[in-house]
Amino acid sequence: MASYRFLKDHSIGGQYYQAGTIADLPDWIPTADVDPLDADAVAAFNGNGPVLPGLINSQWTGRVIAAPVTYWYQTAPNVWVMSGLGSAYPSKTAYIGRVE
Repeated sequence: MASYRFLKDHSIGGQYYQAGTIADLPDWIPTADVDPLDADAVAAFNGNGPVLPGLINSQWTGRVIAAPVTYWYQTAPNVWVMSGLGSAYPSKTAYIGRVE
């Protein structure tokens, strides 16, 4: 179904999702500021390739937003892999600014 937990507030198609919210968005192209929660969401997240997320929960709501389980991390210069549910996917090569 493509379920995501939002790490930051999002506005998608006129709908507002507060950080910490979980939503099913089957045809949405995910940002780096979500934690994909199922196989469809991880596939869409992987399809975007490596992207660094912003700060978790940029709003001052007083709610604690847990860190993501599935995210991109660097293993060598320009080589990225996914953690968590995405760990079975192969690494990808990408240049992302000055991350070394």
